[in-house]
Amino acid sequence: MYLRLTDEQRMVQKAIRKFVEKELMPLENEVLRNEREGKPGLPPEKLKELQLKAKKRGFGGSTRRRNTAARIWAMSCRRLC
Repeated sequence: MYLRLTDEQRMVQKAIRKFVEKELMPLENEVLRNEREGKPGLPPEKLKELQLKAKKRGFGGSTRRRNTAARIWAMSCRRLC
């Protein structure tokens, strides 16, 4: 079975990919270093900053689109945090 993404899903996917590439991927080395040292991946203030940026982009909220985006964002963030 081949499932295609809707235009809305592709839009969400593109927005999240852009956010991850711009905001999360540059933090990868810092997160890995911190985890090797037994520290949290990111300090709480940095995590809060990222959460606010994500929220401003609509990756959270009550609409179905935003809930989908929020779930994808959370999965991406968990991999780095």
